[in-house]
Amino acid sequence: MNFTTVSGTGNTSVDPIDPDALPGSQEAVKNAGNPGSKNIATAGAQFDTVGMALDISAGTATVSGDIQITMP
Repeated sequence: MNFTTVSGTGNTSVDPIDPDALPGSQEAVKNAGNPGSKNIATAGAQFDTVGMALDISAGTATVSGDIQITMP
């Protein structure tokens, strides 16, 4: 993760989210029958999740500006 500005010492937080607790999610469309996959609606599309959803936050760190997350 890259932060534009960090003005206070702290820790970031990355926590897995139970697929059943994803806000606005419904049963998967293309991955039907897979309990770990959910269908998520966005402004212009819908997609099925693949893998674990993560709740990524600044945690106790004091940050401002953009937070850029690069996934492998």
